[in-house]
Amino acid sequence: MHRSLRKIAKGAFSVFLGSIISGVFAFIIQICVVRSLTQTDYGVFSLVLSISGIAVSLAMIGLPQGVTKFIAYHRAQKNSEKILGTVKASLEITGITGIAFFLIIFFGANFLARIFGNGALVLPLKIYSIAVPFLVFARLAVYIFRGFGRADIKVLFEQILSNVILLASLGLLFLLGFSLLRVVYVHLITAIIIFVLIVLYSWRKYFRLAKKHAALSMRKNLLLFSAPLIFRKFLANIISRSDSLMLGYFKNTAVVGMYNVALPLANYIPLFLTSANFLYLPMATQLYANKQITAFKRMYIVITKWLFAAALPIFLILFLFPQVILKFFFGAEYVAGSTVLMILSVGFVFSIFLGPNVQVLLVLGKPGFLMWTSLAAAISNIILNLILIPVYGPVGAAIASGIALAITNIVVSIKVYFISGIHPFTKNYVKPIIVSLITIIIIYGVTTTFLTITFWMLPFLFFIFIAIYSFALLFTKSFDKEDIIFLLAIEKKTGMNFGVIKKILKKFL
Repeated sequence: MHRSLRKIAKGAFSVFLGSIISGVFAFIIQICVVRSLTQTDYGVFSLVLSISGIAVSLAMIGLPQGVTKFIAYHRAQKNSEKILGTVKASLEITGITGIAFFLIIFFGANFLARIFGNGALVLPLKIYSIAVPFLVFARLAVYIFRGFGRADIKVLFEQILSNVILLASLGLLFLLGFSLLRVVYVHLITAIIIFVLIVLYSWRKYFRLAKKHAALSMRKNLLLFSAPLIFRKFLANIISRSDSLMLGYFKNTAVVGMYNVALPLANYIPLFLTSANFLYLPMATQLYANKQITAFKRMYIVITKWLFAAALPIFLILFLFPQVILKFFFGAEYVAGSTVLMILSVGFVFSIFLGPNVQVLLVLGKPGFLMWTSLAAAISNIILNLILIPVYGPVGAAIASGIALAITNIVVSIKVYFISGIHPFTKNYVKPIIVSLITIIIIYGVTTTFLTITFWMLPFLFFIFIAIYSFALLFTKSFDKEDIIFLLAIEKKTGMNFGVIKKILKKFL
């Protein structure tokens, strides 16, 4: 377990660092696009990305998680033939589905535009549909390398290069002039460039593996495991994107644009969970495959505590000061999305509070249960959207998503507990959360009573929140020996010296 924790800490830090860099670039890109297009055009662009995103997820037919699990499992069993068979089968399947969904969107663009009552959607959607097969392959390649415990591929291609190329291309538009179609073309070109780069990198690795080993057919096994996950992924997309689609149907593209300014900000909260999950699944799979059940359970507890500790300050800033953030970055016209940002922030932080529960069910081989859970969440999301959006607009959409997220995570966590006995709610997890939240509420009440909070005060408050939570951990003696191991791995990865921190922690163990 200690070895796995070190790998997850190092890999998660790499992915997290890449996510931070990616997030900064993505945020700059979003500001450029939002401020350069009208609110209506940005709404159309958001619909294009939502529809294409659903197509990419469907084209993956649930393979990413399955590919990672099978490669990690067969690595633990040292079965190179099945590893190669898994890679080959996944490439064959997604090659067909990627092209199929490109054709569906391209020739169905007029029909989709009629559904949303906006003819301006047709041409941008047709143009960007070309990116679907390229995006599918690039995403699959990242998950193949994930099975080998390689986090650097995601960092390099998906998080850094794609955003650098996109930002550089948008820079040219400042000279040529911004328009909706030019922004769409820039995103398409970026997808193609990333595809070419990752193919050039991956081909030598794949060819070397294929030269040494024969491929055992894994197509049937991969599809049987992944079949329920395609529905789960599709349903997850329904939950995440139906808000935008149904706002576009019931309201207008300007409202969609406003909602899609708040949503990406809230998505920064689960950044740490996404980073850790990237290597948690293969590492947990190997522990489970080698019958190390105690280590498997303990790792879940430690990872959850660190994930929530990292996400809490971001959540508090977004939840307590949404108006300040939206006005500073996007302008006064987007301040109306403050309530949306608060509600979505609660939904996302709740999912982190319960830990990487979905990954545990994948390790335990329960993709079918995840599918049915996601179906229930998607149905409830759609029903709530139908009821709430006509009356409350984007706030209603945010409430629907928040409830859907809560339903999914609660049910999945209950299932995990009943079949494995795993849960994160130890005293060392709950005590510092309670203490820090009470302290922060008091500080928030005092500061907002006597001060007017500006954007430039938020970094200072962010570090105060971190300090308060750290003090709460020490005050309640909530550190475990695994926390030291996790910290040592981050220290080694970063090259920083945490000597003073380690000495303090050892006194409280």
